[in-house]
Amino acid sequence: AVDADGCSDSERDTDNDGIVDSADQCPDTIANAIVNNKGCEFVTEEETTDSEVDDSGPELESLEEETEVPSLGFVAAIFSIFAIAIFRRN
Repeated sequence: AVDADGCSDSERDTDNDGIVDSADQCPDTIANAIVNNKGCEFVTEEETTDSEVDDSGPELESLEEETEVPSLGFVAAIFSIFAIAIFRRN
């Protein structure tokens, strides 16, 4: 059986997103929406609100603590201790 446009059931795209209904995982996308290969609408950065982004979690805080670089004075002191130990051995 075909519809008025001559499409069979396997060729129909009832929401007109370019993805046939048999492969469309989001069958009710709005008109003119940009969709992925599954028929689901892409969400752009403009559509993402600040409330959806949570960057205050403990993961970021602990990462910042772990990546601190020691001061140059500390590095120089450690280097001096190693240098003195090596020269005293010889």
